[in-house]
Amino acid sequence: MFGPFEEYVLIKKGALRKIRPYLKADDKVLEELFLATATGPVFEITREDLKFMKEMVAFWKDGYAMPLSAVEEMKRIYPTLNALKNIEKDFAVIFRGEDIEVEPDVNFEFAREFLTHIRSKETKEILDIASGFGWIPPLFSRRGKVKAVDSSYDNRIVYNRDGTINIEGTSITLFPHSPLDREYLSRRKEEFQTYRDFAVFFWKSVGANLDNITVIREDATDMEQKTDSVDAVTCFFGLNHLAEWKEVIGEVSRILMPGGTFLISIYREYLEKFPVKFSYNWVKEIPATIIDKKELLSYSKKLGFKVKDSMKKDLFYIIELEL
Repeated sequence: MFGPFEEYVLIKKGALRKIRPYLKADDKVLEELFLATATGPVFEITREDLKFMKEMVAFWKDGYAMPLSAVEEMKRIYPTLNALKNIEKDFAVIFRGEDIEVEPDVNFEFAREFLTHIRSKETKEILDIASGFGWIPPLFSRRGKVKAVDSSYDNRIVYNRDGTINIEGTSITLFPHSPLDREYLSRRKEEFQTYRDFAVFFWKSVGANLDNITVIREDATDMEQKTDSVDAVTCFFGLNHLAEWKEVIGEVSRILMPGGTFLISIYREYLEKFPVKFSYNWVKEIPATIIDKKELLSYSKKLGFKVKDSMKKDLFYIIELEL
């Protein structure tokens, strides 16, 4: 329904309370909102279209981000409503659809920026938690060694009859919007049997130095690394996808050397209010947890970590802890 170039706005609670009664679910308002937010020509509005629009309005009334086009249409529908006249000052945050088309952990630019915070030239090896087929191992492999840790690396790749391909036991779907790439994998099932196979294939395709990557199937809450044996650990949004994130931090505190670095990125709290991947239910679908930054820092300090740096970005936080 909504396109990648749409802008989405999160409206502050006070302003939302004033306009909520006007977000009506009657057909006329739904039709106007549907037309305003449509990404192409509309020749007919069906009952299914109105049902979809009703579901969207319910999300907006609940405090989820609205398309800017819907806000502008509300201003047209209710020209005398004071709460809408200068609504722009009540935008808490605004994102373009292309910024939230996929969750941040698959964003190349975010990963590259994240790794700039491993500043020390002496850091020649990192252990990366919940690596999946993400960007941290291939990017860092060009400057040093990476132990890529993920509990799903031995999970089978499942080739479904409907043509979809997913990783068994996870919510990961491979190439959901690329039939040609799916066909490539399907023709080479013998080569791509486990998640590990696909991760290595992806890293090779983006120029990784595979000699510098060690793939480890391991639970991040109970790793085989020796106590005080690792100089630097990274976790690029992995904590958001690990239900036992406190146990992971505890395990990192065990394996890190004194003075070692734990570099983390986590989603910002309001991100769950935006339609990442164009779904307001993405947190449940992935699944993911929105971690409270204050709670994370407080718990880390109890384990002996010092907060060396904490950076706020548009969509996420980068937190640098030192033991």
